[in-house]
Amino acid sequence: MDKYKMIFSDIDGTILDSNHKVSKKTKDVVKKLGRMKIPFILVSARMPNGIRTVIKELEINSPIVAYSGALVLDEEGSTISERFIKLQQALEISHYIRNFFPGVCVSLYSEDIWFTEDSKNPWIIEEENITEVKSKQVESFSILGDIKVHKLLCMGNQYDIRDMEKALIDHFTGIKVYKSKSTYLEIMSVNASKSSAMKSLCEKYKTSMEETIAFGDNYNDIDMLESAGLGVAMGNALDEVKKVADKITFSNDEDGVYRFINDNRL
Repeated sequence: MDKYKMIFSDIDGTILDSNHKVSKKTKDVVKKLGRMKIPFILVSARMPNGIRTVIKELEINSPIVAYSGALVLDEEGSTISERFIKLQQALEISHYIRNFFPGVCVSLYSEDIWFTEDSKNPWIIEEENITEVKSKQVESFSILGDIKVHKLLCMGNQYDIRDMEKALIDHFTGIKVYKSKSTYLEIMSVNASKSSAMKSLCEKYKTSMEETIAFGDNYNDIDMLESAGLGVAMGNALDEVKKVADKITFSNDEDGVYRFINDNRL
């Protein structure tokens, strides 16, 4: 395992357990990697501040891959690469969802700000509790001006989310649509991906993709696992994710990341 020089890891369902916590064993092994000069980089659909809460818990200083690759920041918070949707298209998507899927909660993210038109919505409150990040309420997304929209987050029952995924793909171009879980649908630029973010960081830090390991559990981790030198699916990963992985480790509630790194003597 000496060939691997950079590790990428998803957050929810991967580095965090079902209680949204990082175990002591995982913290210790990540610190050990730091002493070995092997960067441990978090790659998530979360916004940067939602990732920083986990970075703080891990006590590391590393680049951030936010919005599933739509925004990549270095250790100081400077932008390495970004892919975004223009506000006008985001408004069109939001309007379409309200018309055809009125029970779905829509919010949008720009840079490090999470905008909502209803901060009292139970879906918003639940996501705030999970990520420990507060949303910012605005009267209407239309007043935001010419901002870069890095992600739209749609939250609703699994049946609406399932039907809406297909409807959006059929109706709009230039966007990537995927489920981060059965009740969450993420919408980003078609050019954004976790694998493209990995490539940007490998280029910056002069590391080849073959020298990377990636851990993940969900749909938006598939391209990352396929592109890494070694793709590792969590024991709790979806079957579709396990199929593309090179290896399968234990679940997030069984310290899967720690156990793989420790067992393979990284």
